[in-house]
Amino acid sequence: MNTDTPRTDEAAVDVWRKSNGERMATSSDKVDADFARCLERELNEARFDLDFSRRLADWQSKTIDDLTAQRDEARDEAIRTREFMDYGFAKAQEELSDMTAQRDRLAEALLELRNNESFSLGGAVNEIVEQALQSLPPKP
Repeated sequence: MNTDTPRTDEAAVDVWRKSNGERMATSSDKVDADFARCLERELNEARFDLDFSRRLADWQSKTIDDLTAQRDEARDEAIRTREFMDYGFAKAQEELSDMTAQRDRLAEALLELRNNESFSLGGAVNEIVEQALQSLPPKP
């Protein structure tokens, strides 16, 4: 017999054999109660295992989703930190360049004043102050 329920079919044949060899019209539809209970227990175990597997898969899926979200959040925070640091570095570089240019302009003005013998002491001081003020960047 080649069916998708060979154990049940075999149990039905056993019931037919136990019926004193008399073929009953419905004997192939009946199985021994002990065998039916065994199949029911196996079915219940399979259902339990299936339910457990589904719950485990759901838990694993949620865990993976949580870890993925944490990874994405950490990556985004790292990107924001990097952008902030890049901005801060660029701003510091810009300010350093401005200060260096200001220093160079002031040094040049002072050298010109030192080399200019036509200024009186008061005039030289006024010119130094004026040159220093002009070398400063405009206020934002």
